Amino acid sequence: MKIKCLVVDDELPARMGLADYIKDVSFLKLAGMCENALIANDVLQTQEIDLIFLDINMPKLTGLEFLRSLNSPPLTVFTTAYREFAIESYELKVVDYLVKPIPFPRFLEAVNKAKELLELKTKSAVKKKEDHFFIKEDGNLVKIHFDEITCIEAMQDYVKISLENSRHIALISLKNIENQLPTESFIRVHKSHIVAIDKVDKIEGSLLHIGDKVIPVAKNLKEKVLHTIVGDKLWKRK
Repeated sequence: MKIKCLVVDDELPARMGLADYIKDVSFLKLAGMCENALIANDVLQTQEIDLIFLDINMPKLTGLEFLRSLNSPPLTVFTTAYREFAIESYELKVVDYLVKPIPFPRFLEAVNKAKELLELKTKSAVKKKEDHFFIKEDGNLVKIHFDEITCIEAMQDYVKISLENSRHIALISLKNIENQLPTESFIRVHKSHIVAIDKVDKIEGSLLHIGDKVIPVAKNLKEKVLHTIVGDKLWKRK
């Protein structure tokens, strides 16, 4: 699958440089180049774009303003000479933030990340159509609905699948079950635990509360877990 890319930058040398980089990567396809965000907006109305390389400091409409104006933006990599917008850009959930002049290895790192995200999105879209699976328990085939799972815990060669009103034990590895769960609904929070994202009731330091269950979060996963579960849903006084 080719990733269709749009380059948006008011400087011609910057547009041409990114176009050359795109041509050197086998899984990328240059769909167009725009000298400002208004032209890019017109392109998005008529074409399916997977990835935008977006400059920030542009006339009339900055890259940040443009991205905020889109309801369902493509994956975005900011390309800018200004470092000070990095934190603000990540609040917009961009793939990466590249500072000019952009070395090719850094560009490649960003597009590899975008490729991985698009593959996960495609995989999740397929899995989203499924609402259940079966496990073998005590010689019986038991149906498990995704939306009833609260958490899953590794128990040596087995896993314990906790549902809202029951629990089941299956001979399957946690890694195997993780690979088959919808990634938009579940997250690995510890080497021994997977949780349903929307079932978390409270986060207390490095502990997740789901009903009466308390689940530890691994130190190296804490930032990712918080971002995934809380994201932009934290309401606070401004």
